[in-house]
Amino acid sequence: PRIVYCHVSGYGLTGPYRNLPSHGYAYDAWAGVARPTVEEHGFPSIPAYTTVGIHAGPLYAALGILAGVLRARATGAGCELEVAQSDA
Repeated sequence: PRIVYCHVSGYGLTGPYRNLPSHGYAYDAWAGVARPTVEEHGFPSIPAYTTVGIHAGPLYAALGILAGVLRARATGAGCELEVAQSDA
């Protein structure tokens, strides 16, 4: 009864995008923070910067889990959390 369970997915467990493949650059593009990167010959390339999207979801999940644990300790009731990395 005091278990805290967390799902981390790309675009959520429900909705029209739930089965789409995803990655950190996709989350950045989804959020509008991805900069177009072009190599020296003019072809698009994968950006060299560290993506925000791949790290934000797990961070929010960790904070949610900690909040859930505090709640479970205080009330005895566990919870189930879902974090979509595209939302984070």
